[in-house]
Amino acid sequence: AHEHSHYASRFASRLHSQVGSKAPSSHASRRISAHAHGHPNGVGHHEVEDHHISHDEIQTSPERHPDEPSDLKKLLRLPTYFFFNISCFPAFWTAGAFNYFAPNFMQEIFGISSSNANFILAGETIFSGIFAVMLGPYFLDRMLAEKIKTNPEEEYIRRIRCEYAMYLCFIAFLGSFAFGLPGVLIDNVWVFIAGSLMYLCFYNFSAALQTVSTLNSVPQELQNLAMGVNVTTANLGMLISPFVFGVMSDSLGYVFSMGFAFFALLFSVFFSFLGYICSRNPKMSASAAICAYLKRESHEDDPLIQIDHAEIRKAHTFNRENSSMKDIAKGAK
Repeated sequence: AHEHSHYASRFASRLHSQVGSKAPSSHASRRISAHAHGHPNGVGHHEVEDHHISHDEIQTSPERHPDEPSDLKKLLRLPTYFFFNISCFPAFWTAGAFNYFAPNFMQEIFGISSSNANFILAGETIFSGIFAVMLGPYFLDRMLAEKIKTNPEEEYIRRIRCEYAMYLCFIAFLGSFAFGLPGVLIDNVWVFIAGSLMYLCFYNFSAALQTVSTLNSVPQELQNLAMGVNVTTANLGMLISPFVFGVMSDSLGYVFSMGFAFFALLFSVFFSFLGYICSRNPKMSASAAICAYLKRESHEDDPLIQIDHAEIRKAHTFNRENSSMKDIAKGAK
């Protein structure tokens, strides 16, 4: 019994030093040791060894495991988030080129005045920004309604929400490419107006879904960093594209340059599809990542803790057998 109590005390000490919290009271330590004998209230058949943790042991306990990767590396190792984050770069690349040079494109190619070109594009932007943005979350909620009723567990809902949001983003990027590219390649003003309107609708359709996909593809403790990395990646594409498009349009012309800008959407389609495939695999979901990255918190990878758990189970078995023998002896007496 003394040996089992000693293992329980070692378990309490190692657990405390890993978490790095305040030193537990001697009463709490006695409760852990006594629990090894099957008495959660702290009363055992045998004398329980008290255990105290020194101040030096508390101060030297690390907050982060030395082998644990940084938060940024954790994000980059999440396949769903990694592929989706890459897909946002070409999508915003195209948006930056279109927003800055679409009025000039209409003036140079179709001979439309500057005021009329700006009026048409402003109307398309307002319409798509108001209605298309709301359609994305609406369709996502409709798709999730039945799934939530059948399985209301939060981890399952997060994984399914990420999967469906990724799927809708893939459809949005595909629609942007399918309508935007013919609009700039076909020499017809009405085809361009219709194609640009559909492009803006699909682009804004994915706006809210991109946030949903980001937040549900990473563990909750990394959500803020994930949003920052995603916004930086997307804005980087929008920042670089006007400069590159300006240089290309001066040397190669507006049609080729705008077609090249929309052709980049194929990369968004490809990488968003890879992100959707990864989101369908439960082993690659944020729930699996939470279990992997919080392994340190549960001490599942600590050999000492595993040994102590085994010893505590032995102590429970020993105590039950001992109690049974005492009950038999008492009944016989």
